[in-house]
Amino acid sequence: MSNHDTIPEDLQAWVAGTLVSKTNRLQKAGVIFSNPGMVAPLFNLAFSPEKLMSYKALLILEQVAVKKPEYLLESYHAFLDQLDTITEQRAIRPLAKITELMLLQCFKKKDPLFLEWFREEDLGKLTSQCFSWLLGPNKPAAKAFAMSSLYLLGIRFPWIHTELKALIENRYAGESPAFRARARHILPRLSDS
Repeated sequence: MSNHDTIPEDLQAWVAGTLVSKTNRLQKAGVIFSNPGMVAPLFNLAFSPEKLMSYKALLILEQVAVKKPEYLLESYHAFLDQLDTITEQRAIRPLAKITELMLLQCFKKKDPLFLEWFREEDLGKLTSQCFSWLLGPNKPAAKAFAMSSLYLLGIRFPWIHTELKALIENRYAGESPAFRARARHILPRLSDS
């Protein structure tokens, strides 16, 4: 594909060519910025049973979410009921990061567009999924993103802060250095709530 703004004819082949390097992921995201209509098909690939394709699609979507989270909103919302179908460890990390970025728009930036999309029922699903990511045998980064997401959800549902604080304190010693670093960042804020 020579033209940066051209929609790839074979989206699967284009996604399959995604590398883990940030430069490559940003280049792929740049195509999405010029063609936001590609987000929905990318989400379809992200939630496909083909694990490598799912992972690579999520890597691209993660980079889009960093700069233009509003591009993902409608498709992300449509796949809320399927978040738990992503079970591949390496794919959970970008999905957990996308979730954190969506929730930052809601609760830190108070973006009316995001606040309008996420109903109480949706936030309940996200809460359940984030606790699953945090408690499950996931990699440290996914747990860190889940912890931050739960902190944000606790702004709306204070009981989450109580549960999150107890969970972090109980698991702190046995978790990874990355988990403990995020916990040290979040615990003081939980004490203030």
